[in-house]
Amino acid sequence: MVDKQGDGPARWSDVLPRARPRPFDRPSRPSGRPRMVGLLVHSLAERQGAIVDSVQAVCREVGARLLVRHTSRAEPGRAQVLQFLDAGADTVVVAGGDGTVRLAAGVLAGAGANQCTLGILAAGSGNVLASALGLRRGSVSGRARVAVLGDLADLDVGLASCWDEHGQPVAPQPFCTMVGMGRDALSVQSTHRRTKRVLGPLAYGVAGLGQLPRRGFEMSWRTDDTPWRRGRYWSVLATNTPLLPGMGPLRAGAVLADRARMDDGLLDVVATRPENPGHWMAIAAAGLLNTRTATHGLQRAQGARVTIEPDQPLPVQADGDIICARARQLSAEVGGHVAVHIGDGRLD
Repeated sequence: MVDKQGDGPARWSDVLPRARPRPFDRPSRPSGRPRMVGLLVHSLAERQGAIVDSVQAVCREVGARLLVRHTSRAEPGRAQVLQFLDAGADTVVVAGGDGTVRLAAGVLAGAGANQCTLGILAAGSGNVLASALGLRRGSVSGRARVAVLGDLADLDVGLASCWDEHGQPVAPQPFCTMVGMGRDALSVQSTHRRTKRVLGPLAYGVAGLGQLPRRGFEMSWRTDDTPWRRGRYWSVLATNTPLLPGMGPLRAGAVLADRARMDDGLLDVVATRPENPGHWMAIAAAGLLNTRTATHGLQRAQGARVTIEPDQPLPVQADGDIICARARQLSAEVGGHVAVHIGDGRLD
C-alpha cells in the first residue's frame, strides 16, 4: 500500500490550490422504488414532525409502506434497524447525527449490502458524513426525497476494535467517517451534548482549541504490515472521508485526506505531530487549500488495516462517539459496505 511521510514541498505545483476530491471513485447508479421504508428518528432531533411528514409523503407517492421508530438512551439505533429488517424494509432512512448513522450502517453492512439501502436526513450536531456526501442542503421535503429515492453509491463501513487498559477486548464498533486516538479524541470526550446542540460541529472546534497548545502523546502506528512509526503525536486518525465540514466563511470545509475515497475498501491515516506554530499553519493551509504541501508536522499513509498503540491508555473516538475511554490498542479496517442514497439533481 502507498505509504508517504511529509518531507516538505518539492515543486511549485505542490503549493498551488487544487480542486476538492470527490468522495467516491465509482459513479452513482439509479435506485429503484422501495416497497417498505424504515425511518429511524433520533429522539432529540429538531423538526421531527416535518421529517416524518416529508418521508411519509414520498412513501405515499411511490406506494411504499412506512415504519417509524425513535431512538432512546437504552436503544440508540441497532435494535430499531434490526426490527426494520425483520419487517422486510428495503430502505432505512436515518434522521439523526453521525452516531446514529454509524450504528444503522453497521447493522446494514452486516446484513449484506444488497439487502437494504441507507438514506440520511442530517438532524444531528456534527453531521460530518452528511456534509461529505452533500446531503445537508435543501428543504426537509427535498432532502427526504433524496434519502428515499436518490441515486446510490457504495459506502465503506469501517470496523474499529479496541483493547482496554486491562488488555480486554471491547466489542467492535462501526464507523463511517473516521476513528482515532489522541487530542482529537480528548476534544470529543470533553464536548458536552448541550454545547453540540447549540454550536453544532463548531462545538468540536471549541473543545479542540483547549487541546491545541498541549503536547501530543507517545504513540506507534502502522498500516497493514509496514514498519511501525513512532513519535509524539497530537492525533492519529484513520479516515474514510477526504473532507471535513465547514461553517460560515469556511463553508467549503477542509480536505482531511485527498487520496481517501469512501468506496475503495481502504483507510487513510492522518497523523499530526506539530512541534511549533509553523507546523500548525502548514497543516491548516494543506487542509483549506488542498495543496500537496508536506510538513514534518503531518504524516499520511493508506492501507487496508490501521493499528495504533499509545504508550498510555487513551480514549478512542469513532464518528464523534467515544467507543473506549481508556484503550491500549486500536485496530481499524473496512468491514463491509452499504448502498447509500447520495442525491439526484432531479429530486432537489
